[in-house]
Amino acid sequence: MQLITWSTINRRYFARGQGPSKAEWTTAVLQGEINGKIWPGQNKVYIDLDDFLSRDQFTAANDPHAPKMDLLD
Repeated sequence: MQLITWSTINRRYFARGQGPSKAEWTTAVLQGEINGKIWPGQNKVYIDLDDFLSRDQFTAANDPHAPKMDLLD
């Protein structure tokens, strides 16, 4: 597991303004769609880079009918 900030992932892998927002990344981590860590006291969101690079879509781990965050769209 290699944790990096959500903004670093957006900067590296998405066109400017096209990546998920901080709130969307936070929701994805909290719902188990992607591995990551949230430090509430510092309001920082970290994403597991290895998990991110191994996927092209995210869905909530406990809800296969939940809407998907399509990273290739």
